[in-house]
This record gives sequence, C-alpha cells and structure tokens, in this order.
Amino acid sequence: MIRGFRGKFAEAILRGREVPKGFSFAVAKVARRKLVQLNNAGALRDMMLPPGNGLEGLKGAMAEKY
Repeated sequence: MIRGFRGKFAEAILRGREVPKGFSFAVAKVARRKLVQLNNAGALRDMMLPPGNGLEGLKGAMAEKY
C-alpha cells in the first residue's frame, strides 16, 4: 500500500489519471499500472512477480530495504 508520494507526478498519474507535461502517454500508462500493483500489494512477496518488476534487496547501510 502506498503511504505517501515524494514527487507530484506519481500522485497525479495514480489518483488523477493525468499525464504530466513532458511525459509520453505510453510511459504514464506503464507507470500507472506499476503504481496500481504497488498500491494493491498486501505484502512484499506480492511484488516479486512478474520478474520484470526487478525487486531486489539493497546493500550496505540500506540492507533492510528493497
């Protein structure tokens, strides 16, 4: 579940279904699909499939984050 947004573009794409100026429609469509998947995920393992999501653990000081 998405708790908050750092930038204004992701929120506009997800909630407002708007394509920000400078974004292509195709990029915004893929971004919205990924944001919906992220918002609907109940657990971290839900994001492991499909493999194209590229979910992997970080290293170093941020080792407990993905």
